[in-house]
Amino acid sequence: MEELWRICRDGARITVRGPYYKSHYAFGDPTHRHFFTENSFVFFADSHMHSFYSHARFKVERTRLVTHGLRLLLPFKRFLNFFLWNIFDEIEFTLLVKKESVKKP
Repeated sequence: MEELWRICRDGARITVRGPYYKSHYAFGDPTHRHFFTENSFVFFADSHMHSFYSHARFKVERTRLVTHGLRLLLPFKRFLNFFLWNIFDEIEFTLLVKKESVKKP
């Protein structure tokens, strides 16, 4: 994330898509070393209490849960996601690069 932030200009948009933590694919696929939740990028906001971990700053513009197959036809997916696993396969974030709030060394 630091490198993405470094090479992007202020206001750039980045799309990050990865395995959703409530999907069995997140755990079962040996290539998935990490998976994402709806809060994966909150640490990169100035307002977060642990934002000191990184100089990179992003604003989450959008979070979208992605599903495939017959589960596309399932009604009330967002509601059911609170109670069930394996409704969504992936999560997609649209991040806005924030550089004006970061002090240069």
